[in-house]
Amino acid sequence: MLDAHPEVLTLLEQDLLTDGVQSTGRKGLSVESIFRCMLLKQITGVSYEMLAFHLADSASYRSFTLLRWDCRPGKSALSGNIRRLRPQTLKAVFEWLGVAALERGVIDMDCLRVDSTVVNSHIASPSDNKLLTPFSATNE
Repeated sequence: MLDAHPEVLTLLEQDLLTDGVQSTGRKGLSVESIFRCMLLKQITGVSYEMLAFHLADSASYRSFTLLRWDCRPGKSALSGNIRRLRPQTLKAVFEWLGVAALERGVIDMDCLRVDSTVVNSHIASPSDNKLLTPFSATNE
């Protein structure tokens, strides 16, 4: 989906551009690679350290994130770049991609259900370790 809409990268690029960036030194991560690394981190739920390990170790991860063969970002580089993506920008990107998916028929609103309502409930906290394990020795 991202390949079909490269224009979302211009939204992300605005968060990543900073004053005082020099054109010398080592080549950094591309905007698309940073976004794809962020997606991979969110999908897998790993730490920046584990993400750096998997990116160095896994050809599949590297292929998804479009990293060059000689690019091995560390946890600090990943963290520093991913955290520069502002929540408002990510919201706009995901809304834009969502609308595009809806228009292309990738998402069917007749089959889509989302409920993120938070409600109060009368569930008591476990006060006994037997309540924490559903199949304890006493239940056998």
